[in-house]
Amino acid sequence: MKIYNALLVTLVLMSQFVFAAQSKNNSDASHSSFTVVQGQDPSDKFRISGGAIHALAGILALKGEYLYNDKIAVGADVFYGSRKAGSTDKNTTNKPYSQTYSEYNLSLSYMMTGSNYSDGFYINPKVGQLKAGIADYSDLSLSGSTSASQFVLVGGYQWAYDLKLQFKLGLGFRATQTADIVIYDASKKEVYRTSSNFNSAAIDCNIAYTF
Repeated sequence: MKIYNALLVTLVLMSQFVFAAQSKNNSDASHSSFTVVQGQDPSDKFRISGGAIHALAGILALKGEYLYNDKIAVGADVFYGSRKAGSTDKNTTNKPYSQTYSEYNLSLSYMMTGSNYSDGFYINPKVGQLKAGIADYSDLSLSGSTSASQFVLVGGYQWAYDLKLQFKLGLGFRATQTADIVIYDASKKEVYRTSSNFNSAAIDCNIAYTF
């Protein structure tokens, strides 16, 4: 519940930023608070992006957004990764095992300076679900999984380029609910259970295309 309360507070604060920005634009319509980059059309309403750093770690990171206006974008993102870990040496008991990781989030991005089509600072709260699992661990073929609701808040800077390309770089934090971590044996019988949260720093590093 604390996670969703944090999102509500963030959205309320952002709505005040939007109100202030709209009031300023209405009082002085002849002065624009941003400069549109050549090659970008303010009538563009959609943006897709991919995570550059996540790709280096073998995690697929995709995000789709609807540009509600010059300042606000709403959307959803997904992260997914699967890999083999452990040693392949036959003389060790640390046998290869499978790891999976995924995230699904709803996102709201607000440009504090500039616009969705130009350089500027942004803030991006997200709420969603994090999942992780391990399978075929050791000669006992143990497996385990966990799932937790999360609230992520990142802020950073957006650089806009010709050809409708944008680059975002930001930092923030991740707060998750305390979740069960359950371990099963080869027969899928529960052999161990504990609980933990996955609070951590968060990084935003995306290459985006607006259309």
